[in-house]
Amino acid sequence: MDPHNTSGTIRISVVHLGVPHRMEVPRAQTIMELKSELEKKFHIPAEMIDLAYNGRRLKIDELSLRHYQVPVEGALILHKKCSVCVRIGSERMCNIIVNDLTTVADLKAILHAKPGVPTTLARLQFPKDCDLDDHQLLWHYGIGEESELYLV
Repeated sequence: MDPHNTSGTIRISVVHLGVPHRMEVPRAQTIMELKSELEKKFHIPAEMIDLAYNGRRLKIDELSLRHYQVPVEGALILHKKCSVCVRIGSERMCNIIVNDLTTVADLKAILHAKPGVPTTLARLQFPKDCDLDDHQLLWHYGIGEESELYLV
């Protein structure tokens, strides 16, 4: 296969949980079409998949691998999104979609950008009464789908 191939089929690697999985896909394939294939392969709903290439999120599902300039033998990183529930103070709850690259500080920034969330609530806890370090990734604490966190 020609490494400078600009059309036809290309071989890529999709890295999930640190393990590369080789695939051959049409260069014109859209991100959503690729996510649909990955859904079957990894049993992750397509809408819960984030893909990145060269540190850049492939955000627009209707665009193709060609548009994002993914080369032959390019490596895409698969990040699984999940929903976490955050109790804000004692009265409010908020569901937030995060992925495995979300840090505690990222989640706080998302929460503080929401209307009505006081910035005086500055500590994120999981489980209750256990403060989280802003620089750590959420998965470091075992936070995943449906985890309940506390902003205090």
